[in-house]
Amino acid sequence: MKKGISLDGQFLRGFLIIFLAGTAIGFLVINLGEDFFYQRAGIISEYYLRQYKYQATDGRALLAEIAPKRLFWVLALSAAAVTDLALALMMIVILWAGAAGGIILGISILKFGWEGVFFAVGAMLPHVCFYAAGFYLLMQELFLWMDQRKRLGSFSIRKATKSFGLIFLGILTESFLNPWLLSWLIDVIL
Repeated sequence: MKKGISLDGQFLRGFLIIFLAGTAIGFLVINLGEDFFYQRAGIISEYYLRQYKYQATDGRALLAEIAPKRLFWVLALSAAAVTDLALALMMIVILWAGAAGGIILGISILKFGWEGVFFAVGAMLPHVCFYAAGFYLLMQELFLWMDQRKRLGSFSIRKATKSFGLIFLGILTESFLNPWLLSWLIDVIL
């Protein structure tokens, strides 16, 4: 058995605790500024939802917009692994992802009531599952690599390839499957 942090060990607990803390922060921010955020809901506003309902989404254009944004964080985390800032950046990315989920959930509930839970879940699935698994594997591998004093032989190309593959699947599902799923949910909810 390889020494280090296992999938069911402290890294997973830390990952989940930070993510859930971010979710709670995002949800709390929305609830504290309920009137302010309800008026400025952006992508969940009536205008965008109506447009989203009646217009087709170009998956290739969405892919071209989404891929650089997601890959930036992959490269930033990978580059940060050679510095002492890597752990702090990992925690910030996990906290930010949780807060983004909490904000989407909070605004969706404000807009649609309890049906907003279904909208929020539809807005975040299935691509978030791929992102979470991919970033988790990437962060775990980078953390283990940093823990083993950045020895080149300790870095697992196989695990890195799996994490990049999962992140790429997340990008593809966010670009092509998620717009269809959201359109269907908007038809059901609105």
